[in-house]
Amino acid sequence: MVSPARIPSRRLRVWINLLLLGVALIACGSLLLRPEPAGLPTRPTARHGLLLAGKPRESHSLLRGGLALVSAWDLARTPVVAQLDFPLGSEAGALTYNARPFREVDHLADDLNGIGGQNSDLGDPVYAAGDGLVIFAGEAGGGWGKVVMLQHREENGDFFQTFYGHLNEFTVRPGEVVSRGATLGTVGTANGQYFAHLHFEIRRGFHLDIGSGYSPFPLNRLNPEETLRTLARPDPAKLHPSPGLAEQPDPGRPGEK
Repeated sequence: MVSPARIPSRRLRVWINLLLLGVALIACGSLLLRPEPAGLPTRPTARHGLLLAGKPRESHSLLRGGLALVSAWDLARTPVVAQLDFPLGSEAGALTYNARPFREVDHLADDLNGIGGQNSDLGDPVYAAGDGLVIFAGEAGGGWGKVVMLQHREENGDFFQTFYGHLNEFTVRPGEVVSRGATLGTVGTANGQYFAHLHFEIRRGFHLDIGSGYSPFPLNRLNPEETLRTLARPDPAKLHPSPGLAEQPDPGRPGEK
């Protein structure tokens, strides 16, 4: 008959556990405290970032995290949109053409060009399609170049965003409330990767995600041209003053005190 294995004493088991714990702590500490390898480039720091819980965040944090939410405070001060205009050319989209429409070859946007084609519209102003809150303005990397994102609110309370990609420069900062027609920046080439054009998206929701310009699925994107046509020039009675304009006192009728 084989005798059972001898169980170590309680004191010995305590010492073994303490030894294993010490080894684990040393290993974790060596990983956390090890120096950065020499020769690696310094991570760039964006001048402009996004708003999350009311505090600015750098744009590379957004790209690393992949998804963030606009704070409740910023959602509360997002303007209500009663009208949208085209972001390039005239307010009705004149002097532009749609070089690559929504869902053509899985495209998630409209690529808007000046009618001269190629780089004829390089540096042309890009306008806010509607009253909105700037939630991102910065260098997005990859094939995006510089990007501006605006948050908007519909009259029924739903939120949507307009996205302006491949900019040559941007002239707004996160946290600003801009009026419909305000200049956001200029048409660019995504740092020389394409002929000049504006990559324009309309997205449902209030999450922050640069994402991709192409997908086999429409995701949360709306057809920009159809949406703009639907919300262009509504009933004037539904229009409201843009938040960027100061309220003017009512002069009253002549003869009234």
